Amino acid sequence: MARKTKIPCEDNQKQTATNVTEKRLQGLPFNSAREEREAQDNIRMMIWRKFETARLINEYAERPEYQFWKDEFAQGFTCHYGGGNEQLVRAYKEGVGISISINKSLMDALPANENGIPALVKAISESFANTCYRVNGLLPTTDEG
Repeated sequence: MARKTKIPCEDNQKQTATNVTEKRLQGLPFNSAREEREAQDNIRMMIWRKFETARLINEYAERPEYQFWKDEFAQGFTCHYGGGNEQLVRAYKEGVGISISINKSLMDALPANENGIPALVKAISESFANTCYRVNGLLPTTDEG
């Protein structure tokens, strides 16, 4: 006598798959896997635009007629203390990365009660970095939010 084997019903497989998808989507703002994929594709496109913008800005910055762009960042942000012309802090960009230069001899010569200097160094550093990333297309501009 032949044995009967149970073949899973296609409807049962769909029901199981639906349950797995529903479980995965729990707590997410999507009603279907398709909605989730569309949202992911939108984010991928947004990120791609941001990086492609940055790549093209960098490409143009390498052209001789746009040397002023590189010169501006090579000069960077500087901070002087008192009436002297000596720089206390300088944040600048030459090539890859952002550099911070602190004049240790001038820092050591400051009065002991000048405890705002570390905050000043931090503010200049963050401001310069944000400016660099913003103009190079990696951070949103103020009109982008």
